[in-house]
Amino acid sequence: GSSTSNKTKKEEYNMSKDGLVALVDKKKRVALLTEFICQLENDCREYRLSAVRRKDVCGDKNPLEHIFSHVRHTMYVEKGEILIDSNSSFEWTASNGRNLRWMDQVDFDQVGITSGVKKILNLL
Repeated sequence: GSSTSNKTKKEEYNMSKDGLVALVDKKKRVALLTEFICQLENDCREYRLSAVRRKDVCGDKNPLEHIFSHVRHTMYVEKGEILIDSNSSFEWTASNGRNLRWMDQVDFDQVGITSGVKKILNLL
């Protein structure tokens, strides 16, 4: 039989038509993102990030691409909506120890954001 060493890169990794981007299986991508989102929660939050219904913005075959220096970043963008009580805290420590906070436009302007994140925000 044939071995993986006989497969082309495009066959082995399900590459984009131009052969530059490895396309990640949607089920695997969703599962990994859900796992990561669960790490951002803690038991003190009044809402669950992992319970948010997410929508794929780019589609499976058209991920957002960003080239920084010589490194190509492929971004599959999803969006979700959370209704937060104005009395809620906008900062918290996740179960994995990360300090997190929600940011608005003023916050983004004060801290500055990378051009890759700007591309994501422009897409939304």
